[in-house]
Amino acid sequence: MTGRRFLGAVLAGGAGRRFGAPKGGVSVAGRSLVARAVSVLDPLCAETVVVSGRPVPVDGVEVVPDRVSGCGPLGGLDTAVQEAEERGLDAVLLLACDLPLMTTRVLGDVAAALDEHPAVAPSLDGRRIETLCSAWSTTVASAIHSELQAGHLALHDVFARVGGHVLSPDEIGSPSAETFLNVNTREDAARAAALMVTDRTQ
Repeated sequence: MTGRRFLGAVLAGGAGRRFGAPKGGVSVAGRSLVARAVSVLDPLCAETVVVSGRPVPVDGVEVVPDRVSGCGPLGGLDTAVQEAEERGLDAVLLLACDLPLMTTRVLGDVAAALDEHPAVAPSLDGRRIETLCSAWSTTVASAIHSELQAGHLALHDVFARVGGHVLSPDEIGSPSAETFLNVNTREDAARAAALMVTDRTQ
């Protein structure tokens, strides 16, 4: 495991337009998406916060407001890396709240790989990069903020411009595609809940 000290950052600021409600308050299988994300990050991080531009119903976790609102996931990352710097931490382990099947094992592999790169994110097929499950060194904080100020808000593009490294499936334990299931709709939430029940009964 890496010697870096991470700030775990749960992104929970999305409006949830396709879902019909802000996903920060959504529950799957009786537990909120935010609480699930926090529990996955906690074992790997010195501190864990929720980053959101709106109120999030979560107990026992600090909610940090977006420093620049309306900028999507990049705004959340920008807030997180600045928070990490101010808290004397080395890096950010970023996880969107709408990835309820993500595991601490996969995130641990992502975190460990950051020792050799400024940013790291996994990919299951070599094409789609999962930047909402990623690790970022605070050494790229100023570059991230510059991209934000310039209006370059696509997280994938910023990841590439700071020299981010893409991890292959073999480097993260070859997880199933369901690990990266993104809950965008109520149908997605039902599918995630069903997969959780299947895992418990196997």
